Amino acid sequence: MDKASEIATAKNEGLIEGEKKGIEKGLIEGENKAKKELALNMKNQGLSNDFIAKCLNISIEALNELCAL
Repeated sequence: MDKASEIATAKNEGLIEGEKKGIEKGLIEGENKAKKELALNMKNQGLSNDFIAKCLNISIEALNELCAL
């Protein structure tokens, strides 16, 4: 394989890896946004932080951090 082919292959691999990481990051951000909206709606309904955290399967600390974002 010549140098140009190696560079092109490395570039393509880098683009694919970057795309995968971007998609993963977007999915995580979307999940966190949905959890935050749900948590805030539940808080507005007067539900306790303990109950909300259990429903979302997260700790109280994570709930507080999530709602602070």
